[in-house]
Amino acid sequence: MKEIFNDWKGAFPLLYKVKPFTLYEILGPLLLGIELEKSRFSECYRPYLSVSGLWGSDVSNFKGKLKDFDCAFYPEIYFPLNNSLKIRDTYFVDYEEHKALFSQMIAEIKNQFPPLEKNVKKEELLNFINWYRNNNDLIKGGSNLDAQLLEFRYILGLYFNDYDLIANTEKEIDNEREKWDKRIFVLKFGDYNEWLNKIKTLQRQDLLNSILRVTNNEKLRNLNVYELI
Repeated sequence: MKEIFNDWKGAFPLLYKVKPFTLYEILGPLLLGIELEKSRFSECYRPYLSVSGLWGSDVSNFKGKLKDFDCAFYPEIYFPLNNSLKIRDTYFVDYEEHKALFSQMIAEIKNQFPPLEKNVKKEELLNFINWYRNNNDLIKGGSNLDAQLLEFRYILGLYFNDYDLIANTEKEIDNEREKWDKRIFVLKFGDYNEWLNKIKTLQRQDLLNSILRVTNNEKLRNLNVYELI
């Protein structure tokens, strides 16, 4: 697995390891990177794209009561990078097949997903979030993952000072809320009205202060930083 990780590191030399089998960068207010998940049952792995807001639980109900550093590694978006390759019927890559498939996986990642190791346009990020919402079967089934993503998008709207994005997200929350499993919502986010009030009353300066506090961790200071433009 160490050799496989080194291959990924070689493909993305500007991403840096923070935890075992992870490669990250900071993109604006986000931690963006690749995580390699080892199977517990066989000699295989699968690579994930991880996108996490670099703010604390004082900002986000989704982050629960996590400590600041843990909030950075509690992603709003987490999905297998090789999912459209249709490798067999799973997303796992056998260790022995890694070399044969690696170039194809890297080419696909660079074509399909938000670019790594460079600045990213704000619109590109928002389009990616919308694509993820529209192509995730869990969301189509009424999962509370949709609430998680809409909270994420709302906070980004505040970060960007984009009042249209904030207003549109509020409308979507109101339109979609009846599809969410109320019992699971309460377990994950708490009372709906309290959750909504928390994000709607959030002040931009409080968000920026939270981001500054989370990113001040010494393990994140050495990551390359890119901008949302």
